[in-house]
Order: sequence, then C-alpha cells, then structure tokens
Amino acid sequence: MTADRSVPRTSLGALALIVLMALGGPLAACSSQSGSNQAPTTSPTSAQGDFNGRSWMSDSTSTIGDIPLSKLVVPGTHDAATGEFTDKNLVVSPSQQDMDVKLLAGVPKDRIFGYIKTQDRTFTQQLDDGIRYLDYRVACDPDGVYTVHILQGPSVESTLTEIGTWVRNHPKEVVFLDVQKAYGCATQTYRSGGGRVTGNDMFVSLVHKAFGSAVAPRPAGANVLTTLNSLASAGTNVVIFYTDKTFAPTQPDLWLRSSTQLPPGPGLANEWFPYATMSEMLTYMLSATKGIQKAQSQALLAAATTTPIVTCQSLAGKCPATLKDFVLQTVTPAVPAMVPELVAEKYDFISTDFYNHVSSNGQGFAQIVVATN
Repeated sequence: MTADRSVPRTSLGALALIVLMALGGPLAACSSQSGSNQAPTTSPTSAQGDFNGRSWMSDSTSTIGDIPLSKLVVPGTHDAATGEFTDKNLVVSPSQQDMDVKLLAGVPKDRIFGYIKTQDRTFTQQLDDGIRYLDYRVACDPDGVYTVHILQGPSVESTLTEIGTWVRNHPKEVVFLDVQKAYGCATQTYRSGGGRVTGNDMFVSLVHKAFGSAVAPRPAGANVLTTLNSLASAGTNVVIFYTDKTFAPTQPDLWLRSSTQLPPGPGLANEWFPYATMSEMLTYMLSATKGIQKAQSQALLAAATTTPIVTCQSLAGKCPATLKDFVLQTVTPAVPAMVPELVAEKYDFISTDFYNHVSSNGQGFAQIVVATN
C-alpha cells in the first residue's frame, strides 16, 4: 500500500464545501444547484432475478463458502449509519475531529444535514438489499456513545440492536462491521458497575449485548483460513474491525483495522483519496495495491466515491445543493464499471454512497458486486 498523503482520509472535504460557502471563502460565489443530469433512481428490492439480498451468502455456499476472506468480494456502504439520520436538528458531535465546531457557526442546519447524509436507507434495509459491509463510525461523547458523521446520530446501542436483530434472523449471512472511526473512545469515560470505563470498553460491552456469541473471535494469525462456511459452522456471523491500534489487539473479539497498509494480523485496510473525478480516483486506487500480498484473514476496502470540494472548484461556480445531488451526478454513473476493475486489483469490500441508486442491466449495486465472486 502507499504512504499517507497530505489530505486526510476523512469526510472533511464534503462538509468543508459548505463551510467555505457559508463563510465567504473561495467557493462563496457558487450557486447551489440540484443537478438535472442525475443518474436514474432505483427502488431496490431484496430479490432481483436470481439474487436475494437477504440470503445471497447462504444461497451461494457451494460456490463461495470456502473462499478465503482475502478473496471474497462483499458489497458495502460508506458512512452506513447516516441512513438512520432523519432529524435535521441533530447536534455536532463534540468528539468528532473531521470539522472544527467553531467553523460551523452560522451554517444552516439543513445545509449541514444535506452534506453529511451518504445513505438514505436504514441498516435493516441495507442488509435486506444485500449489503454486508457497514462503514460504522462512532463518537464517544460526554453524554453517551453515538454513531457519527460530523453530526451526532442515533446511539450505538440502538443501532447495534437493530443490526443484531437482523443477524439473529439470518444466521448464515455474515456482516462485517468496520469501526474505522472511534472519536474520543480511548479517553472518554462512563459510569459502569460502580466504577468507570473508557468509551472503548463501553463499545465492546454494547457489542456483546447486541450480538452475544455471534461475534467472530479474531483468528490467531493473519494466515489462519477464514471463510463464510467456517464462520457459519462456528455459529458466528459478525466480524468487527476496530480502528484503535492499541485497544483492538487486547480484545479477542475485535479484528485489526488500519489505513494505507495491511494490519499486523487478521483485519482490514483501505485506500482512498479525494480526487476531482471518479476516473482519477480509480487510477489512484488501482495503483495503490501494486505488490501487496494479503494473508488469508486480511481484506482490502475500496470506497468507490469522492467528495464535491475539488470537483466544485472546476464547475465554474455550479455547486450541488446536497451531497446526494453530487453523488448522483458524479459518482453513481461510474460505479458499475469500477467494480470489476477494483476486484481485479485485490479489493474485497466495495462501498459507495447512496448505493440504492446504482444499477446496470437491471442489477442493483449489491448484485453487481456479488457477481464478481
């Protein structure tokens, strides 16, 4: 994998656009425009032809059940929890580090909300549609542990409970939960059992409450074979990747998580950089995996999306009104053709924004991704 670039791999770019416009920065002259050349919308159903979103893993055990995790291809959602964000009056999380809270003063809440929403379907709907990788971001704020994307979303407890209900009802479908952000969780503490625990410990407690014995323990080594069949036979169908490089190795139920290079054990890494166009993004991501050698219990994530901040500067003053407008114009049309190229270059988990608007030849996003296995 490649070394870190100067631009952080966060969702900062999308919201920075709003701030610059609101504060009279270089994009202040942009006019908010809802694009007229949007990708056609789709109304996803759990079953499309021979593809059943609720059961595609268990339906395919004879063909993909014994494929190592390092070669399995899984459809996912970027900032998946925002599908649960419905209240435009949500507060900015004090723990998140993507945006200085002071810069948001005076920015209309509906404007912020329009740029932090990357999904418009709930966790249950995403899973029903065939999504199995969830980009799940956490903020350990003083008043509790929440999902987050700049704004403080629904609680971790309520959303994990929702996912846990689906998991129990679909015991042979494996869900990969990627906690790639855990803001404040190493230092924030909470009362528990007469004492105090860190946000990290509180998160693990909530995981066990929601999933129980369904959580897959981290294998002893990166080359230990992990497959859908081996997970199902052990009665485990939830794999959790956790970003804290100090805390995760101490927890047997947390797999490792890193950016730009594979973790030192079973786990997940990703590549992403905010280029102006999806073709530039693809070129970068295809070059980033050259020479990489994954072990059997390691995987690579490709986030097939980009942000408006660079693109808007090249649009001669035409800025999309919301992130969704931008995605449907710029990202969505490019995704179907990107998927097989990313898979050919060793990416396993493919995520995107507003996945339910991606379609090609009658196939939805999840079916397009699963078909590359």
